[in-house]
Amino acid sequence: MPHPTPTTLALSQHTYNTVTKATLALGRLDFAVRRLPDPRLLVRPVLRREAQSTSELEGTYAPLDEVLAADFIDEARRSAELREVMNYVVAAERALDLIKTRPICLNVLCQLQAILVKGTRGQMYDSGQLRQRQVFIGERELGIEQSRFVPVPEGDLLLEGVTDWEKWINAPDDEMPLVVKAAVGHYQFETLHPFSDGNGRLGRLIVVLQLIEADMLTYPSTQPFSLAQAPQGAVQESAA
Repeated sequence: MPHPTPTTLALSQHTYNTVTKATLALGRLDFAVRRLPDPRLLVRPVLRREAQSTSELEGTYAPLDEVLAADFIDEARRSAELREVMNYVVAAERALDLIKTRPICLNVLCQLQAILVKGTRGQMYDSGQLRQRQVFIGERELGIEQSRFVPVPEGDLLLEGVTDWEKWINAPDDEMPLVVKAAVGHYQFETLHPFSDGNGRLGRLIVVLQLIEADMLTYPSTQPFSLAQAPQGAVQESAA
């Protein structure tokens, strides 16, 4: 069980210096993106690069050129890895629409999680809702007894933890820097592990949504990207 999310944190001077540098970097990034004649041309390939990167952290690998050219690949011919990466793109685009009118909340996250796992190995009977079974982090064949981490059990304890997290993340907070609040919120979300699958990807997407919701970022452009990385066809298609 995680500790309750704090209202204040005693951070070292070194940590505050790092937070300040991160905040300034985000400001410079947003300023640079907004200066582009049409920032949307950058957002699309960047979002796909982010989808590839965040999926790699979960052990799912798809070549970047395939991710960028996915719109030209028939869905039936996409590999399982590419399908999983593109689900993140769809979920992120849906998330950006949802937060225009709604806060970051359980109902929104349930919709996004269902999109993330659709048609993949992570799709289960409780997709699109709080998990209804106990999960653990570790090698499956070793069992829960030798797992690295066992999150909150399903049921009332999980619902209570997610409800508290939801209230905390949406509460106005002038005491805690946004970068710190995003980090603490991410820690709490992953500790609760509210869904049967997709918690890592969804948790990282929430950080981006927090930055956009707080007007620290105008576009989801946190992933460094060079158009030189993209195959020519993908660049042309994005620019179109």
